[in-house]
Amino acid sequence: MRKLRRIFRIRFDHETTANLNVTDGLLALGYFIYYLVFIYGFGLWMFKTSIVEDLSIYFSSNYLFLSILYLPISLLSLAPIFIILRIRRQPLASVGLTCKRILLNICIGVVAALPFTWSEIYRLIVQGSSLPFEGYEALFEFLYLLVCIGLTEEVSFRGFIQTRMLGLIRNKYIAVAVVSIMFAFMHVPFQMIKADMSFVEFIRYDSIHLLITAGMHVYFVYLYTKFNGIVAPTVTHGLVNFM
Repeated sequence: MRKLRRIFRIRFDHETTANLNVTDGLLALGYFIYYLVFIYGFGLWMFKTSIVEDLSIYFSSNYLFLSILYLPISLLSLAPIFIILRIRRQPLASVGLTCKRILLNICIGVVAALPFTWSEIYRLIVQGSSLPFEGYEALFEFLYLLVCIGLTEEVSFRGFIQTRMLGLIRNKYIAVAVVSIMFAFMHVPFQMIKADMSFVEFIRYDSIHLLITAGMHVYFVYLYTKFNGIVAPTVTHGLVNFM
């Protein structure tokens, strides 16, 4: 029983969290608000104007276009984190950006995705089904989901917001529960614009998926804390979205 508890225990890196205080927690909340406003504005730009559609005609691959489009958007969404790290004199490793045991963590990320992707893998290998996209299009889709979505969200929510929230909420389990709600809520502004729904309409429509998203945060946090970095959860995140 004790071994099981040890396996499934969430333990944040003491070196990272020991020096966190209320200021770090407030900065995390401020960044979360920035992220929401930024994503909402991006959603308006993407779905309420014709700019993106007009630009997409110059690309033969839709996901290559999305990767090129989202890369600067991802950098802008992450920029405040790197500014805060610079001002607070905190290392990149404090948000999980480390190259330690990178190959091992990639393998762990692949294995950790299996509970969510095994049925698709079975369908592809055993039943001989094919992906919706093949060749370069599938590669561009995966890279887009891995880097522009997975990596960005892992740095933002597991690496930065979740760790810094411990400066406000010392109970790690309550802190994880709070940020899981924040992570689910983060998806609402962009997706409700995409679905052309009001806030209340979208919450009602997507409530089950939002609960699943909150649960996925807990899973990603477990991977982040267990292997002390964002590589494993990023790989898992990218594969789950891809499959």
